[in-house]
Amino acid sequence: MVRNSAKNLGVHYNVRIAKIAGLPLKFLVILLIPLVALTEMLNRPFGKKKTANAQNDTIDESGYLIRFAALKTISAPVRKKSLRAA
Repeated sequence: MVRNSAKNLGVHYNVRIAKIAGLPLKFLVILLIPLVALTEMLNRPFGKKKTANAQNDTIDESGYLIRFAALKTISAPVRKKSLRAA
């Protein structure tokens, strides 16, 4: 068994890794905010206009996600039983 796998190192040294990796990411975010704002401003005339259906689409999508989660919850015990039998 490998003791020093990436997962073990990530769990053990998570704060140190976050501090080291976070500083360059913070710098890049601050550096790229004006570029993102400029890109959004230039693309605004070509984007789709928001309609009243946008809210309805979100509600419909939420309904699909709820049904999918319910199906997944119902089918999970069936899959566990079939895996035990194999």
